Amino acid sequence: MPSLTRTVACAVAALLTLPTAAMPAETREKGRELATRAIEYLRSQQDEETGGWAITEGRPDLRRIGEVTL
Repeated sequence: MPSLTRTVACAVAALLTLPTAAMPAETREKGRELATRAIEYLRSQQDEETGGWAITEGRPDLRRIGEVTL
């Protein structure tokens, strides 16, 4: 008999992955492409020497990140 914890964990995992599985392949690919572009932009803003992030006037440039992803 499976443990209650394992059963609950499997149920939660199924619920979390269900929307992605039901999504059309074209939408899923577009989401993957947008996420890849956002990650590339964030990596381009990272300082290689310190591992820190580029800061504009004391703050990250969140508008630019949004433009890249949208």
